[in-house]
Amino acid sequence: EENKSIDVVIKPYIDASGDNFHHLQIMPEKEKENEEGYNELNKLDRGILFQQYLPEIRTKGEIAFVFFNGVYQYLFLKVPNKGCDLSTEGIVKVVKDEWEIDESIDSVKKSFKSDFELEAADILLGIECAKTYISKFLASRKGQSMPAYARLDGVMSGGRLILMELELIEPCIHLGEAIDGDSNETFLRNYLNVIMESTADPSKQNSFMVIYY
Repeated sequence: EENKSIDVVIKPYIDASGDNFHHLQIMPEKEKENEEGYNELNKLDRGILFQQYLPEIRTKGEIAFVFFNGVYQYLFLKVPNKGCDLSTEGIVKVVKDEWEIDESIDSVKKSFKSDFELEAADILLGIECAKTYISKFLASRKGQSMPAYARLDGVMSGGRLILMELELIEPCIHLGEAIDGDSNETFLRNYLNVIMESTADPSKQNSFMVIYY
């Protein structure tokens, strides 16, 4: 269709927290506006990354899956404010166990976003898809060790997890929230094991975090 726009996201190749993010609609009427957004990023001289814009980001948010040494640990939902195109402008809900999924979705709907469309089945499927992505990533490294910890971000669309980003360098993993209320200290012990293993194996060192209470 001639008048149908193409929605894209452009952002710096090196960036954090969704800063300098632009949602562009590629169509003649938006040419000047789009050019200004592109030039603004170009001045930063940090490269420009183009991604297809997924409208599900507004209704289903983004899911971030946390892995220690390539093993899945927990996830957190990044739910955007109403009408917002960016999942970092909203709330974060950490989900540590499968039994918490329904409770977390209900909590988001009741307290923040009543039209939230993500379902428990989406999240369970997303977990399996994320594990598959990480397995393929590990296989591609051809014997190299997995970074100590990683965060895989994705959006559920059309019954599958669309990979948005694989964060390996100082990813925000909301470890404090994962530890909070963890009576067995499972995540803290797992994380400490990651640090000790990384200290012994320099090839696995991607960064360390200190949690303060």
